[in-house]
Amino acid sequence: MDIILCAEELPKAWPLFRLEIAKELGITQYQMSRQLFSTVLEGFQVNFFLRARTHFERSYHSLSFNDIGNLIGKIFKRFNLKYGEVGLEYVFRKAQRELFTSYCYFFPNSNLIEQIKEERAKEDRANVIKAKYNGRIVMSLFPELKAKQLGHFMHLFGESLGEDAEQ
Repeated sequence: MDIILCAEELPKAWPLFRLEIAKELGITQYQMSRQLFSTVLEGFQVNFFLRARTHFERSYHSLSFNDIGNLIGKIFKRFNLKYGEVGLEYVFRKAQRELFTSYCYFFPNSNLIEQIKEERAKEDRANVIKAKYNGRIVMSLFPELKAKQLGHFMHLFGESLGEDAEQ
């Protein structure tokens, strides 16, 4: 079962809310990542997805298709498109410049060039962050952080950076 939660509607911060879910439901085994809390409850796998309001409806539709969504994704992939929880995206590969040029010609109002510039700027920022912030650097500054504590610290700091940390 997949449960989608709107980030802007949560009564408290996501890391605390996940722990509260586990406590209230008596869950002792679970997996967590930035925007996913996954567990088994009464023999069923239950996934709690955290989504921003802007991606909430698209996530709902993407998850609703299940196996058909997987098939749709494979079809779109053949056209260098990615269909998923954030909607339909174009996957730009350097070897496809001619194809990209034709997309821009046939869809002049799509602002693809501007969007790619924005994505490259985001990627550059993410690379700067990764170069300055990684587990090795954090361990050298805080040697007392080990294993789960280090992962928890990295996770919380990454969440504080927002979308940039997800790149």
